[in-house]
Amino acid sequence: MSSSPHDQGTNLLFSLHSICVFIICALTYALVSFHRGAPAILSKEISEEFNVTPSAITPFSTMYYWTYASMQPFSGMLADVYDPSYLIGGASIVAGIGSAIIGGSKSLSVAIIGRFIVGFGTGPTGIPILKIVTRWYPEEHFAILNGIMGACGGAGSILAQAPLRSFAQIHSWRSSFFIVTACGIVFGLFTMLIVKKDPSLFGYKTVVKTPIKKNEGELIGSRLSQLWSNLNIVITRPIFWFFSMLSFIMGGCQYSVIGLWGGPYVRDMFPGSNEGKMLTSISIAIIFGSVAIPCLSNYLKTRKWVIFGCAMSGFGVSLLFFFFDQKMSYWTMYILFFIYGIATGSFPSIKGAFITELCEPQFVATMQGCVNFFNYLGGASFQSITGYFLGKYQSENNIYPHEGYRYSLWLVMVISLFMTLIPLMFIHDVNKMSDSSCHEESSNEKAQEKL
Repeated sequence: MSSSPHDQGTNLLFSLHSICVFIICALTYALVSFHRGAPAILSKEISEEFNVTPSAITPFSTMYYWTYASMQPFSGMLADVYDPSYLIGGASIVAGIGSAIIGGSKSLSVAIIGRFIVGFGTGPTGIPILKIVTRWYPEEHFAILNGIMGACGGAGSILAQAPLRSFAQIHSWRSSFFIVTACGIVFGLFTMLIVKKDPSLFGYKTVVKTPIKKNEGELIGSRLSQLWSNLNIVITRPIFWFFSMLSFIMGGCQYSVIGLWGGPYVRDMFPGSNEGKMLTSISIAIIFGSVAIPCLSNYLKTRKWVIFGCAMSGFGVSLLFFFFDQKMSYWTMYILFFIYGIATGSFPSIKGAFITELCEPQFVATMQGCVNFFNYLGGASFQSITGYFLGKYQSENNIYPHEGYRYSLWLVMVISLFMTLIPLMFIHDVNKMSDSSCHEESSNEKAQEKL
């Protein structure tokens, strides 16, 4: 039976609208990644501006991760009971304000405050964006779309490397933050105008089988009760803690290198080189891996063993850097950074698909948010650990010795990536899941009628 012209027009309009929704979400996520990676490239300019050593600006970088991490559980829980579009739009505007404070700061302390606000604003974006995607697109497309979203994040990281370095040299590092402010405010306003948590709110047909919960008229107390119930269910699942440990390690290994210390490492090991171009190889790898790795896991019909392969690849690269980096050519290091980017940077895209498959829809955002807390907690912790031990080595002209990076950066990566074997022993693919899955309902959950 052929569809009517009205239905065909509606379907076309929905297709165009869904594409616009994905684009604005992707642009917002790219901006979040830009914020995350900027300190690795601007560390020299910022330290010189405020007359401090590169290790002294560690709080400036990690402040983002501390606040971003602390927002993850709340963003996930709120996305389960409120319209995620308002969370994304409002948060983008707040992040823009924080970026403006950084650009206009006259001291490192004020810049750190701005960085705090940026982390607070960018925190409630990733999980709500995933929630939007799960409502606007069929479930079977989620792994690929999640990978594309990760690739867009990688594109944002690329902008925060060689292009940002060139822009800062031509203009100033402060101007870059003011431009990001304008982008954040524009993206936030567009999000609140054209994005809603479900297509049905625009008059389209609902894409997913599970209908949205009609809770707009509920009292605040009822919603808070639901938030607490969701959180209690998620954190009592053993699988949550295994994913959290894995996320802590993989996030720490990724953001310690690409988020802060990769830039100074390349600059100090290869004087006169462009660290932006070197780190760009990681971001290109993240773009490639965020799409290719989920596709590979779909083809092989396993998430666990693909994650295992990525973790062990990162372990091998870190081992090579620990033992042989002084003997490497510039291009060998470039290739190894590329492999490292795939190994650690593709994890969020496959992790998101893995958790979505394991959890019931009403718990997905809460689970994603709580696990993401540990992802960025790992980033802040690993950056701080490296900065602390690197500061023990005497620097000449703000250049740290090889031994400092060897033991403060790469040894930490080697040990940590090897430890991913512990949680991976207890995580299984969906068709092998037992009582650790969020799909398993206790009698208490049934009493709550699946919330």
